Amino acid sequence: MRLESTFPLEGRVAGQEFLEALPKLKALRVHALPESGAIFNEGTAAVQPDGSFRFASLAPGRYLLQPSEQPRGFYIQRVRLAGVDILGEPADLHRGYGPLEIEFASGPGAVSGTVEGTVEDPAAPASKMYLPLTFR
Repeated sequence: MRLESTFPLEGRVAGQEFLEALPKLKALRVHALPESGAIFNEGTAAVQPDGSFRFASLAPGRYLLQPSEQPRGFYIQRVRLAGVDILGEPADLHRGYGPLEIEFASGPGAVSGTVEGTVEDPAAPASKMYLPLTFR
């Protein structure tokens, strides 16, 4: 059994329009939610006026990283850890990992996907085709 000590993790929020609106937001925080559900491992970091934040003491493990709220008019475009997009995915966090960046955007979002096949419904008019999509 190998025990690791807790560690700090620094990050920042990004997105030009979001950073301009940041001073108007109150008490925006970023949460590190343990995949295991162990609440004693949860970390919370306050976002500073310049967009930076710091988890003072996280235990090594898998976490889902998310802000405390979705500010009105913005959506999360990317969550990057060491340059890799981990949006919606738990991340393995250990000493020396980082930096963490949460990028917000405004306006309409976009959805991308891959068409993996087509299925025609024989009862439907010839102009209708059903496309099962897998999103990643």
